[in-house]
Amino acid sequence: MKNAVPCFVFALISFLGTASLSAQLETPDDLEVGGDLPGPLGVYYPYEGEEAAFINVRIVNNRFRCYFLDSDQKTIMEPEWPAAVIHYGNAVRKGLNKNTTVMRKVEEKPYLYGVRFIPPPDRYWIQVILQNKADEEATNNYNQPAPAGAKRMVFKTEILNQLAAQKAGASDGAVGDNFDGIPTSNY
Repeated sequence: MKNAVPCFVFALISFLGTASLSAQLETPDDLEVGGDLPGPLGVYYPYEGEEAAFINVRIVNNRFRCYFLDSDQKTIMEPEWPAAVIHYGNAVRKGLNKNTTVMRKVEEKPYLYGVRFIPPPDRYWIQVILQNKADEEATNNYNQPAPAGAKRMVFKTEILNQLAAQKAGASDGAVGDNFDGIPTSNY
């Protein structure tokens, strides 16, 4: 019983310290098209769209978000696709942990949003597939050929490493940099 109190205090301090660090790195919800995306967080993919030049996938409040950005990788553009499928797995955990979630356009928000809870730690391998249809047939059959009229854009697998940003204080370098010897692509 004597050891239980110090262990509880240590766990509480650790939890509060982690929660405050996570709160410092969150992306605000009041972002608008034409505004700047705080960062760097997540993975930046080169993208040749009508106006956007990059997409950024990050974890915000334990959910995936996808932003479309101009060539400076900061200015938020209107999403050019209504949906995206993300295949992901936690790069920290061992064993089978392959998952899939769908992100869809949210009314009056400048991003695609996934509703599935993404548990910490925030270090995942991800593969993003943009889709021009957000209907159930297009998004639920991601392993099958695209349905009639559906188009897809597939991006290579990358490591989304916001865990490294937390360690580095999110101050320099794009997250996804090779902080500790784990490759950031072809994972």
